[in-house]
Amino acid sequence: MKKENKLFIEPTSKFGKNGIKSIKIWQWSLCAFFFLLLIIIVPIALTNKKSELQTYSCKEGEFTILESIPQGLELESSNLTHEGWIKLIDSATKTLDIACFYMTLSEGSDYDHANGSFGALVFAAIKRAADRGVEIRIAENKNSNETDNMDYKSLLRYSKNIKVKILDFTELIGAGILHTKFMIVDNTNFYVGSANMDWRSLAQVKELGILIFNCECLARDLEKIFKVYWQFGNTTKKLDQHPDYDDELATQWNIETPATVTLNSKDNNVFIASSPPEMSPPGRAQDLDAILHIINNAESSLSLEVMDYIPAYLYQDGSIYWPVLDTALRNASYHRNVNIRFLIGKWNHTRPAMYQFFKSLNELANITVKVFIVPDRDGEQIPFTRVNHAKYAVSEKQVFIDTSNWSADYFMSTAGVSFNSYHEEIIDQVQQRFDRDWNSKYTYDLSILPDL
Repeated sequence: MKKENKLFIEPTSKFGKNGIKSIKIWQWSLCAFFFLLLIIIVPIALTNKKSELQTYSCKEGEFTILESIPQGLELESSNLTHEGWIKLIDSATKTLDIACFYMTLSEGSDYDHANGSFGALVFAAIKRAADRGVEIRIAENKNSNETDNMDYKSLLRYSKNIKVKILDFTELIGAGILHTKFMIVDNTNFYVGSANMDWRSLAQVKELGILIFNCECLARDLEKIFKVYWQFGNTTKKLDQHPDYDDELATQWNIETPATVTLNSKDNNVFIASSPPEMSPPGRAQDLDAILHIINNAESSLSLEVMDYIPAYLYQDGSIYWPVLDTALRNASYHRNVNIRFLIGKWNHTRPAMYQFFKSLNELANITVKVFIVPDRDGEQIPFTRVNHAKYAVSEKQVFIDTSNWSADYFMSTAGVSFNSYHEEIIDQVQQRFDRDWNSKYTYDLSILPDL
């Protein structure tokens, strides 16, 4: 008689054959239950997403490209930033959310001779909104310069309808700032662009942004980014590299699945990207990925305009090379023969270290780099003015309107936002503004730069 193999005991020794059948029936029943649950719940979830899209639609949206043209510059522009901002703020009936680096609007009242009243008018519009009962929230960067804090403190004293939260990026991430510039009204209308909440940005600095009206789905998507700022305002807790965000802050609109909206009676695809990675909930495209997307997908032409460009970290200890954008531009030029025109704002604070990178790009056959110089005013010179501060890129099929300068710090540790669209009319209007700047008397080739 063979010895019993203790390692392989028949299951019937405990349950019997009928017991085995019962277990199998129970297992199949459980699988069937979960399968039915899956085919019921998934369609409901998808229906809920679809209904959200239908509820917050954008069938009658309108866009306007806004610009700030420094006093004395002979450039035509029909839609000025401060006028668009006042229109936006005056449209508020319920809420006004502002994300900004700093706020020095009221100070403009002391500079009427320099069009400082533009800032004072915007500041007055914010107060009017508070007087109407509009709930106003301001998310602002922690600033060591007390002058940069005066406006928000004044607004807090002015009305109980105004609330402010300060973000300290040194505590939250270890470096960086809140460099975003946007406003959202009633979760329906909004502005995104390069202009700071500063009278200088309205009167003495060249800026570009986009104003959107009647587009609730995009406004609510941008509002999710504001909610992230609001969540981390007035706190010193260091963020995890991948924070666990509430589901309501996630987005389904990004590079792969942009939102389809109607702006100026034309359907188009749009998405909003943000930085840094720690402050971008699931689904949100990174600002860096957005600019790489327009560079990597350009087929024939690419026009770029920005104040600062350097393939390195600017604000960290030591020299750290960061070739991500530089490599993408070189690949577009060398491998795909894209015609690239790059216009960079030069002023008193431009770092000489940038010049060598400008010149290196300019050596490539399909890349032309020039600098845009805003001449000084006659008489009094106002600090931190007279510069092209715009930040955007436009190709033959896409436009990228940004709030960040183009160095590693701005994408990796600084809060910024970009508006990305494939709308032919937006592309055309932004391209026209670039061409105007490129061909203006304020644009110079790199021979004016000093040798290093």
